[in-house]
This record gives sequence, structure tokens and C-alpha cells, in this order.
Amino acid sequence: MNKVSQPPFVRPPRLRRGSKVAALSLSSGLVAEVPHRYEAGVREVARQLDWEIMAAPNAFRGSDDLYANPQARADDLHWALENPEIEGMVSIIGGDDSIRLLPLVDREKIRRYPKVLLGYSDTTVTLLQFLRAGVMAYHGPALLTDLAEPGGMRPEGARSYR
Repeated sequence: MNKVSQPPFVRPPRLRRGSKVAALSLSSGLVAEVPHRYEAGVREVARQLDWEIMAAPNAFRGSDDLYANPQARADDLHWALENPEIEGMVSIIGGDDSIRLLPLVDREKIRRYPKVLLGYSDTTVTLLQFLRAGVMAYHGPALLTDLAEPGGMRPEGARSYR
């Protein structure tokens, strides 16, 4: 039996206070319908984690437009990976359509530009692409959910994310 040599996993550099983090709509464009929730998440992340959130170019295109354009969602992931100012990425929200990104995601870019990716739910599809590229990714909070909780981020969550 031939063994295929697998390169070691790459651990992306840790996010720190002041990190610039891209907000990605990899599945649903729901954020366009609830911008107040997005702003709450951005404020809470700045307050609790001191990260600067920057929306990806296509993040606010809306659900119908992003559904019709999976390439725009993949382009945002690639933009965040290649952008030297961006140190990490967070999924804005899950959904049910990330599966259509699979043929569009460039795993070589993931490997060449390893960065933290946080997300869960439908974002798990993209997290698995990081795994296939040999880069650690993190099943974690999304911007419109855990990071924008009414009343603020839960203390145990904030400790964990730090």
C-alpha cells in the first residue's frame, strides 16, 4: 500500500488586539436585510476583542444576488486571503449554499496565505476546504449570531475567542 505524504498542518497566525478581520458572506446575504445586527456585532467585537471588522467587497449584495453569484462569495474569500492588511476572517452568518463554493475555492491560496477563519453552520463547508488545504480553521462564532448577542458578547465566549 502506497502512503501519500501529507504536509504538516499550518496554524495561521493568531489574531491579536488591533487585528483587521474580514467579514465574509460565504453563504447567505441576510446581512443586507439586518444591517443593524451587523453594526452591533462590529461594535461588540471592537469593544471585547479590539478587532477591526472590514466587510468584504460583496458581503452586502443581498441574498438573491449572492445566491445567483457563488463566484462573488469565493472571490471575497480569495480577496481576504490575498489582502496583506487582513489578518483573519469571520463568517457573517451561515445559510445553506456554501456547497456551491467547493469548485470555486482555490485551496492553494488557502495554503499560501494561511489566516484564521471563524464560522459555523454552513461555513463548515469552507472550514473543510481549509482542512483539505492543510490549514487549521476554527469552528467558532459568526458575526450576526454569537458576536452580536443582545446585551453583549457572553463572557465565556469573549474569553475563548481571545
